[in-house]
Amino acid sequence: MVENLFNNILLPVDLSAATLCTVEKAVDMAKEYDCSLHLLHVSPTDWLPMSRMSADGVIEEIERPDRRKLMSQMIGLVEYAKELSDSAIKIDYSLQRGKWDQQVIDMVNDRGIDLVLVGQNEEAGARRTMSLNPDKIAALTDVPVITLPYRRRLTHLHSILIPVTDFLPIRKLIYGAYIASRNKASLQLLGVVADKGKDRTQYFLKKSYQLVHESTPVYVHMAVTGAHNVAKAIRDLAKEEGTDLVVVNPTKQTKLAALLLSSPSETIQKYSASPVLAVNPI
Repeated sequence: MVENLFNNILLPVDLSAATLCTVEKAVDMAKEYDCSLHLLHVSPTDWLPMSRMSADGVIEEIERPDRRKLMSQMIGLVEYAKELSDSAIKIDYSLQRGKWDQQVIDMVNDRGIDLVLVGQNEEAGARRTMSLNPDKIAALTDVPVITLPYRRRLTHLHSILIPVTDFLPIRKLIYGAYIASRNKASLQLLGVVADKGKDRTQYFLKKSYQLVHESTPVYVHMAVTGAHNVAKAIRDLAKEEGTDLVVVNPTKQTKLAALLLSSPSETIQKYSASPVLAVNPI
């Protein structure tokens, strides 16, 4: 197995009521994996300095009050995170203006980020809002994105669930086995067997089991479902068994069937009670 898959974690923070809780969990994970942690806040407001004329007639530029306030909040978050970590990890921050998804993508590419954490608020189901698109970030950066529900953690995991369909999910197996080995967690491979491609799915399920069993110390077992929607199958099983993490490929494996005839498909990240790691296939 690779020695260390996670080195630099990016945590977007919206400075909502859930932010402190998300920072605490991100610090715990950064300490567990010996990573640096970078906090990012994105604002849509214009931060260009304001101009004013001084008493002696000289035009001078002053920083906007809203930017000063945000900087103060971010510095406070960094200090809080450093206190939590006992200064054991490197923690810094950025304050950017623009659109959330694009700024996160740019930050990943510019700073060598190898994991993005997306914290969520306390609400669940249709009431849970998402300011970021984890699938888009994972697909465009080729970096894994973990969506973390408010009351869940990313350390001391016990079980990890990976769906297997009609191809060999190498990258999901690598990340799943890596996280499982660091947490001494078990790994469950769920074969999602549709009528078409049934033999291929069963073949790749057995091959996945063999790869993990023979190359890692992780306890791995298999299950099979005849569900047609991958996201719904893993969401339902994860909820039933109290799974600590599910690992999927973005877009195709995260789309739930439309909840209503008139509604578009939703993603598992919005509805899952378990953290969801989305990573591109090879």
